[in-house]
Amino acid sequence: MGQICKMEQNRQNTTITRHVKQLNNSIIELAQTKLITINTFQQLNELYRHMNIENFFQYTDQLAAGAQPSMDDIIDLKNDGYEVIINISPSSTRNALKNEAEITEKTGLYYVHFPIDCSNLKTLHYKTFEGIMNGLSGKKIFVHCGANIKSSNLIHMYRVLAGNTDEAESLKTLYQIQQPEEKWFEYFRQFGLKKK
Repeated sequence: MGQICKMEQNRQNTTITRHVKQLNNSIIELAQTKLITINTFQQLNELYRHMNIENFFQYTDQLAAGAQPSMDDIIDLKNDGYEVIINISPSSTRNALKNEAEITEKTGLYYVHFPIDCSNLKTLHYKTFEGIMNGLSGKKIFVHCGANIKSSNLIHMYRVLAGNTDEAESLKTLYQIQQPEEKWFEYFRQFGLKKK
């Protein structure tokens, strides 16, 4: 049984490696034909480097979110100019990185841990998240939880309520990342968001 699992994992790793090489070659070809700008190439390159972070999404040059990063992912984030990691997962989350605060701070990044239990959402959760984001204005930020569910929902709210992003446009982005449960729409409505 263990041998079969190992063979399947190797097959999946080979497939992923092949797809990543194809993606990289396509990006290089587009850059050479000048169908994409250097800035777009740099953004695609950054996304490519963060493919190890499950559900990674780059909102702007200053804001990205994803699932739980590994120690290597944290180093990559630092190398890409991120200055802050905001972790909104409880420490008991199944895929939590032990000593994440220590690892993050050793790389020279600021670390903010504000655990949110999404089974018991309160008004103060978004208000505190907004305060943290506002306090870090001008910094390059990576926000994460266990799977980028809470993170993407709170960033959706933040973009609309504090960032003046059109709600329908922000919702399109949210649907690219995940399909929110009804409890999140109920939570959005508490803050005056209307769309679904």
